[in-house]
Amino acid sequence: MKALGDNGFPVPVAVDVNRHAVLMSIVDGYPLTQVGPSRLKTGAVGRVYRQCVDQLENLARHGLVHCDFNEFNIMVNPETTNITVIDFPQMVSTKHPNAEELFVRDLKCLHKFFLRRFDYRASEDADGR
Repeated sequence: MKALGDNGFPVPVAVDVNRHAVLMSIVDGYPLTQVGPSRLKTGAVGRVYRQCVDQLENLARHGLVHCDFNEFNIMVNPETTNITVIDFPQMVSTKHPNAEELFVRDLKCLHKFFLRRFDYRASEDADGR
């Protein structure tokens, strides 16, 4: 997490580590799975979606695939619409033989969630690009 944070990724700060447990800073937000349309300001869904896709792309540019990028591992602050990404142990290198498949799976999972929860289609929104 420290290396990701040092490179500008929106991740919590690791406060302490003990064997397999990491104590993280408090994240000002909620798991995306707990955020419904009524909790986000008008027009914020596209901004949240775009941040999520941007982080997937940014991880890939840095040689990483998250492999579990979903609504349970993305925290969002409903007021600012800023996201924080959590849960990194399963990440793989983009050189991994299955990296492309895992990246596409992460992206599809994100698309499905936003469509199901918010009836959001990136192709119909300038924020979604």
